[in-house]
Amino acid sequence: MKKTLLFGALALLAGASFTEAKAESMTGTVTEKNGNMITVQGKDGKEVTMQATENTKYREKKVMKKDKTKHGKKMKKGDTYYKPLVDEDDWVEIVYTVDPDGNIYYMEDVIVYDD
Repeated sequence: MKKTLLFGALALLAGASFTEAKAESMTGTVTEKNGNMITVQGKDGKEVTMQATENTKYREKKVMKKDKTKHGKKMKKGDTYYKPLVDEDDWVEIVYTVDPDGNIYYMEDVIVYDD
């Protein structure tokens, strides 16, 4: 009985590893930025649009220390916001995963290189 359960668990683990997303990396220049989406043009000229998530390692959350207006939006002391991920023309290296349908690229880790 224990062997049957063990083999069943191993079969489930093997099946899960085939459906797991595989991380890939890309190096290039940021050509467009829109909210949590950025478009990166790789060395080969291919452009890929990627989405930042709560798990993207570069994102940095800031807490407002005092009341102020930022980009026309009033923010109170204690409110939080995310710093901009990257700027256009930044040279970046991104580790990303692709959803199973191949439609959405999710950024896992972002490294911005200085010029």
